[in-house]
Amino acid sequence: MVHGGMTIVKYLLFIFNFVFFISGIAIVIIGFVVKSSLSKYDSVIEGENDTASAVFLIIIGFIVTIIAFFGCCGAIRENHCMVVTFAVLLGVIFILELAAGITAFVYRGKVNDLAVDAVSNTWENYGQHGYDELSNSIDIIQHDLDCCGVNGSSDWSSLPWGQNSSHVGDVPDSCCDDETLGCGKGQLEKKTKIHTQGCYDQLRDAMRSSVLVIGGVGIGVAFIQLVGIVFACCLAGAIRRNYEMV
Repeated sequence: MVHGGMTIVKYLLFIFNFVFFISGIAIVIIGFVVKSSLSKYDSVIEGENDTASAVFLIIIGFIVTIIAFFGCCGAIRENHCMVVTFAVLLGVIFILELAAGITAFVYRGKVNDLAVDAVSNTWENYGQHGYDELSNSIDIIQHDLDCCGVNGSSDWSSLPWGQNSSHVGDVPDSCCDDETLGCGKGQLEKKTKIHTQGCYDQLRDAMRSSVLVIGGVGIGVAFIQLVGIVFACCLAGAIRRNYEMV
């Protein structure tokens, strides 16, 4: 058994791993929440790896919980092999999480381009034959983000859907403050009960927020893991010296 200050390190490592286990679960939950919030816009941001970082975070979270459990066992049993393995695995996860965080922040710089591509290439197809899923995604965006059109509600007058004889002077019901069937009728000019802000700014801000959450969580947890790596190395050294003395 380890003695003196190393006993404190042993229990600190156990406590760290318990907290680490909880953080792993938290990472998984955050990853699912971010993925869910972004996946609603998949049809609009088609072809882009907008949820890749979130999925990566979920995978890391699952791995973290397993490693944390492994570390707890190694600390309590004072098993040199388990503690060293834990430190190595923690180092690998540290690098992966740091990479995920940096990737997210780099991706943040591309959000403007993605938002421009999304709104310019998809609103034109709203309500057109064969674009039901895309149209539904646009409705979700306009409803959830309290926006209407690309740059504003007036855009609908120049979009194919708004130029259709059955929709002249209308905006989609998803533009309404209180969405009900037919609430967008005649609201293109009146603008009395619809959102007037365009979806470009709103979509860009929503994507930025999600990316910042992923990046912040990834980098934050990664640096906390450095403490665990130091504790594990100290304890592994003490256990090895103990074995050599015996």
